[in-house]
Amino acid sequence: MEIKVIALTTTQQILISQIDEVPAAVQGEPDCKLVHGQFVKPMLAKAKKETDVISEPIIDIKYDGNMYQIHHSYISEMNAHSTIIFNRKGNVVTNQFPDVVDIVRSMNLPNIILDCEIYPVDMQGNPAEHKLLAKRVHKKNKDEAMQECPVKLAVFDLLSYNANVMLDEPQRNRMTALKEIIEPVHDVLIKPFANDLPTITQKVSSKYK
Repeated sequence: MEIKVIALTTTQQILISQIDEVPAAVQGEPDCKLVHGQFVKPMLAKAKKETDVISEPIIDIKYDGNMYQIHHSYISEMNAHSTIIFNRKGNVVTNQFPDVVDIVRSMNLPNIILDCEIYPVDMQGNPAEHKLLAKRVHKKNKDEAMQECPVKLAVFDLLSYNANVMLDEPQRNRMTALKEIIEPVHDVLIKPFANDLPTITQKVSSKYK
């Protein structure tokens, strides 16, 4: 799978990749056991030759943030939440994003595993420079880090929901499920995608004029 990157601005990119009929759990990828608190290694892109035909492309917005995997579980009998944020290497970084933990818990979801991007924003809520995220990583005072580097959460994939493993579902089905699960009232962006560049460019332009 070839991925091409087209720069829109310093803080936005468009990823163009191919939709294959192969589900997310593809042959040759690491075995995935979806258990709360056990990190799932991300599926890596497979390069194609320039002569290969991309029959059905998908175009997805990439903000200037970092990829994270969020595991959330709620035990109603104990009225207890467990929210864990992993970086792309599988390290637990939950303490760097207490505001994101609050957002996830506010959605009142029982059990879910999400692939996400956390990206810095300016005071108007627009995407900011990636280097600001360093404050979240290195600053010891987490309250000051939140003030100096506000962030937003963008969800781009659903791995599991209520013990239902979604890896064998086509991406379109997973995105449809995400939109049904995460209500618009929450301050969470579900990444839009389309099959043609003009459509996704129009969506980006209308959001960040």
